[in-house]
Amino acid sequence: MDKAKYKLPRVSVVMPTYNAGATIANAIMSIQNQTIKDWELVIIDDGSTDNTERVVRDFLFDTRIFYTRRNHAGLVASRNDGNALARADIIALQDADDLSMPDRLEKSIAELKYSGTDVLYHALYTNMWQEEKRCIVRDFIPAQPFSKHRLLNEQYIPGACVFRKRCWEKKPFRMETQYAFDWMMHLDFAFSGFTYRAFNTGLYEYVRHDNSASVMFERQGLRQKAFEVIKGIMQKEYGIQT
Repeated sequence: MDKAKYKLPRVSVVMPTYNAGATIANAIMSIQNQTIKDWELVIIDDGSTDNTERVVRDFLFDTRIFYTRRNHAGLVASRNDGNALARADIIALQDADDLSMPDRLEKSIAELKYSGTDVLYHALYTNMWQEEKRCIVRDFIPAQPFSKHRLLNEQYIPGACVFRKRCWEKKPFRMETQYAFDWMMHLDFAFSGFTYRAFNTGLYEYVRHDNSASVMFERQGLRQKAFEVIKGIMQKEYGIQT
């Protein structure tokens, strides 16, 4: 599809997906239900083997949604490809099994403009199955004040953030931190001089389940291994011991 003939959007939502046929429809509809309408949704299908493509194609009547399918290359490659295709100056990250609150894009754009900062992270809700309670529990996770020192020691800023595209153009996501890319993303942005703002309004719902990427990465010990890679990068490139 020739995107050049369409008016540039105010914000590009980038959504990688891999075998998310059971959840991606709700994720897409959460963007369609936004209070602003001049957005684009860039979906990068990382070689799904389930019904993801069939589900997404039912939404392509909406000309603001763009879908690209390619061979499986991993989450970071998908995110980088989606960011490269994004036409807006502002990018909002979205997972294919999570939900954006209806005012997420409107309020995020307004806060970035008001504050003049480069990266906005907001409070969120978690929607998790708790085995001991035998039910789904929804919690509110506030946006903690920004601290570079704290960020060095823990990933307390969520990956579902909104940022100016120039941040990513300077610091693309690193393939070697595949299983903890979001922590490395914030470290790269923060220690490259980009400014942060915490917005303590719940604008995103993180749906955590047994097949969530973060759950699987933790279960397999892959995030822990990625943390060691991140420590090496911070010491080598930024001269910082974590």
